Amino acid sequence: MAKQMLLFLALIIMPLSSAQADTVPYLLEQIQKAQPDADAIEKAKKQVADHQDVKLQKISLVPFHVREKNPINESKVYCTECHGALPHLKSIRSRAFLNMHTDYVACETCHFRQTTAKDGGSVAIGREPMRPNTTLHYGWYDYNQEKLITGSPELFHSGRKKDDKPWVSRDGHLKIVPLLNQEPIIATRNHPAAKALYQQWKDADKERKGALKAQYHQPLQTKGPECSACHNDLQNAVEATVHIEGKTVQKITKPPMLDYTALGATPAQQTAIRQNTIADFFGHYQPEKEDKTAVTETTTPYDPTKEERIRITNFLK
Repeated sequence: MAKQMLLFLALIIMPLSSAQADTVPYLLEQIQKAQPDADAIEKAKKQVADHQDVKLQKISLVPFHVREKNPINESKVYCTECHGALPHLKSIRSRAFLNMHTDYVACETCHFRQTTAKDGGSVAIGREPMRPNTTLHYGWYDYNQEKLITGSPELFHSGRKKDDKPWVSRDGHLKIVPLLNQEPIIATRNHPAAKALYQQWKDADKERKGALKAQYHQPLQTKGPECSACHNDLQNAVEATVHIEGKTVQKITKPPMLDYTALGATPAQQTAIRQNTIADFFGHYQPEKEDKTAVTETTTPYDPTKEERIRITNFLK
């Protein structure tokens, strides 16, 4: 069975020509090299089999907000070919806030992250160790021009000022992306490697799509970083001893993963981002344990994620 699985994986991985491979962005390079195990493939097959297209609900009233077509979903961003321009759907509580971030943060910024390996080397989830003396940085990328741009305070403006100046355009084509050796690791839909992956998917049946899905997503993390990864006011790492469910845990809180100065934010803008109230509220969600007894008496299994509340007493400390 193991040999058959390896043979199957060998068949689905279609290497590009050497001319194309020389210019393949780092993320797509890792996707091409990915070798998901049997468990990951089986899980992906089930997800493909259970997938249902999102259907818009018909509403009897005219929407209060004007609905405009998002041009970014028609052209450039690699991930939106399958996931759409608003990819976060599962959590009703947080999806609007997460989808708002897609206007100015690339998918890969949150879902392609570095971790520290046990041997001390720097690696990213699901891929080979990164090259020595390299690390991910972040910069602004213009998807319309397909090039990096210099950070500036204007890129952080997202509304109307008191002096009634015109709105700053935010149509989603300017995003913060991860960089390796000052080069974007991401690709646009127009890239030959991206087109090859799309064609692979379109030509595959459901059985093969399960293996492809596992391969495409192996270099990525499903869950994005906590709000505090970007929205905290620390300048240096802070180590503290905390008590969680009766256990003593050493917790290390790090400064924001993004260098806001390098991205062009003013000191005032940096403070607003780091001290964002909504992000702070999300950081204080906890299961409301006292509701557990009442919930378990019903026929529905207890799901603590559906009984989350903000502990105001903790928030005010």
